[in-house]
Amino acid sequence: MTEQTERLIRSLNDKSAAIQNKLLELKIENERLRSELNQKQIALDESQIRMNELEKKYNALKLAKSLSGSNDNEDLKKRIDAMVKEIDTCIELIDE
Repeated sequence: MTEQTERLIRSLNDKSAAIQNKLLELKIENERLRSELNQKQIALDESQIRMNELEKKYNALKLAKSLSGSNDNEDLKKRIDAMVKEIDTCIELIDE
């Protein structure tokens, strides 16, 4: 082999090794990012559950406040009707 051919082969081997190292680094980074994404998704899910719980508490508090201080029977009837409809919808969903 000529010296030029040997240099080309060494150069190709070096570049191939560099590409393999970069590939390994990218695989490691990809796995880290996937793990981080999974953790963020879990935190988001937990936050959404907490938000739903707080929203339910808020609605219950709002209803209790309206029941305790409301002199407007028509408004109260509308709220109760809306709650009954929501309960009926939930029951229908459970029955399915």
